[in-house]
Amino acid sequence: FWTPALAAESMNRILSSIMGGWLGVVQPELQDWAAPLMKATVEMFFKISNDLLPTPVKCHYTFNLRDPAKMLQGILMIHVKSCLNTKQDIVNLFLHETCRQFRDRLIDDTDREWFNTNLAEKLNEQ
Repeated sequence: FWTPALAAESMNRILSSIMGGWLGVVQPELQDWAAPLMKATVEMFFKISNDLLPTPVKCHYTFNLRDPAKMLQGILMIHVKSCLNTKQDIVNLFLHETCRQFRDRLIDDTDREWFNTNLAEKLNEQ
């Protein structure tokens, strides 16, 4: 059974809708951050998928839709009242979950530095 990959625009719309809806309920003043953070997530996902390809040593470098979904799931599990009050809190949470889901898989310093540089660029664009 084979299914085609989800387009970036569709993935962005789905993830942004979920996060935006959640933020709208739990912390409405931060809702505007949903779209740019999920856009950065989707862009990083596609960049990682295209640039960090599996090799015999890095055979676990396979990324799919579950990865950004698990990242978002981690964000949604936060205790909102004590941990999500400012813009900096949402950015820190995003960074933590992105690193947890993607960066923690990378096995050498070169790949981790590549990830750090690309993530910083994506955040600065947003």
